[in-house]
Amino acid sequence: MTEPMPNSWLDRVLFHRAPGIYVAPQELPVDQVAAEVRARDWLCFSASLGGVDTKTRLLETVGDALGAFADWGGNWDALVDVLRDLPEASGYVLLLDRCGDPAGGCPADWATLISILADHIEETTEDQPPLRVVLRDGDPRSGYCPA
Repeated sequence: MTEPMPNSWLDRVLFHRAPGIYVAPQELPVDQVAAEVRARDWLCFSASLGGVDTKTRLLETVGDALGAFADWGGNWDALVDVLRDLPEASGYVLLLDRCGDPAGGCPADWATLISILADHIEETTEDQPPLRVVLRDGDPRSGYCPA
């Protein structure tokens, strides 16, 4: 296996910016982001949200990506618990691809997911591993577009 090529955008997000929600450049492949995150000893959780247009599918897909147990509950409160119970790591990246699909198909639920992720990031203390959420989709429906 070859060593991933260093990426200055990802380095800035992981090491020089506060935990938060970021939009990856479209030209940055999902598998490259995941490999680079793992090479830095962080855990990378990734999900394609293509075709996700209901709350149930959104919770299922994100819960699966985060490694939730089969009987984790599948609701917003349970997702908060899943985020609190992530395995030990130096840091976490939740990489979500094709975000325009749930943003357009179930916009209120997409907004709730983003709010839960933002609250989790904000509530993380300095002695806890940081979370970066990376959206790899420039679809304006996601509410986030590359700068």
